[in-house]
Amino acid sequence: MPHIILHNISTKDAISLSQEILSDLSLIVDVPEDWFEFNCLNSQCIVENEIDNKSILVYIDWFKRKKDIQDQVALLMNKALAKRGYRNITIYFRELTKDNYYENMNQF
Repeated sequence: MPHIILHNISTKDAISLSQEILSDLSLIVDVPEDWFEFNCLNSQCIVENEIDNKSILVYIDWFKRKKDIQDQVALLMNKALAKRGYRNITIYFRELTKDNYYENMNQF
């Protein structure tokens, strides 16, 4: 955790993205690299009745962080995705609560 959920991205792009930004994400968020999880979901974006392979939706599920940290993560993610040719990039942060989060039946 944080969980980064990528929609409408190739597995190849998701892997290269994670390799490129993981170290910087770790520094920005101030958690170890192995706390991050990237999930590449098989989905397609349809715009005006056409499949749009250059639009991407990213959900970032995490415990609440300061606004400046969120802004830095969004900027890093946006730049890395734009470099890969994605042009309509939506990043949505979802705040988890410790009461509702379990990892291997351990509550945070």
